[in-house]
Amino acid sequence: MESQGIDKLSVGDLHLINELSRTSNLRETARRLQSQAGAVSKKLQNIERKFGFKVFERSPRGLLLTTKGAEGLKSIQKILKSYEDLENLIHKDDMRAKKKFGVCGTSFMITYLITKAFLSIDPNQYKLTFINLSPEQMINSGLRGAFEICIHADRLEWPNTWYSEEIGEMTWSLYAGRNSPLKKSEDVEVIKKCDFVLPTYWSPAEGFQTGKDLCPLSRKQRNIGAETTTADAAVQIVELSQMVAFLPDILCKEKLEEKKLKRIKVTQWKDVKRPLYLSVRSDYVSQNLFSRIKNELVDLL
Repeated sequence: MESQGIDKLSVGDLHLINELSRTSNLRETARRLQSQAGAVSKKLQNIERKFGFKVFERSPRGLLLTTKGAEGLKSIQKILKSYEDLENLIHKDDMRAKKKFGVCGTSFMITYLITKAFLSIDPNQYKLTFINLSPEQMINSGLRGAFEICIHADRLEWPNTWYSEEIGEMTWSLYAGRNSPLKKSEDVEVIKKCDFVLPTYWSPAEGFQTGKDLCPLSRKQRNIGAETTTADAAVQIVELSQMVAFLPDILCKEKLEEKKLKRIKVTQWKDVKRPLYLSVRSDYVSQNLFSRIKNELVDLL
């Protein structure tokens, strides 16, 4: 394939290659770029002519980077980062360039995941507002401009102006305080006799609503010992009482290491896991920042 020279490439071409490397799918990339799969395919062919080599090869798993394509992607991402830095310099007095972001998640995600991820990037580079919302409130609040970045469990149906990607998974387990008579492995019939700390949340329109904690036992099968709107409070209640709670492992990690909590393995239960997603307003959050946030979150998981 004869090269036409990189001087013929546009920033949009580089963005397209970067996006295809993330999705491995023409249709998904077209959706995110608000285009058509056929148009993206033709543009890719044109870009590859400019490069003089195949960037992707088709496979049953979708579009995969060739060896040269993978090498080229590293340079492309550096160029996009440099372009973003230059754009910020040019528009340094613009409010958007000042990096004001609203960051949304549930309470425990903000405490144990989100703040750590963002402060690891650069606490002086961004003006951040952390927003605690239930999953039921996230999409409507995001569309009203309450935030531009959202970390959530399970897929949410964002509009085309948002970009969403699965970045890992979180596990949930049953926890008891260190003084609980429960052994580290118990039968489910023993667990049914325990008092549980159960989740709830407040809705201005409907009052207190039943929360979800993914426990294999339904709410009707459990004794209610207490209810709370925050996962942090649930941890404290379990630590200081004989109650149990079904909680995210990331929330209990430190208490487990300090031997203030113990994880209970219920012999009849399989591991409970949920996918974790990073969603951003794609017209506001750069691809470079998205990648940096994603990498920090993956490391924390």
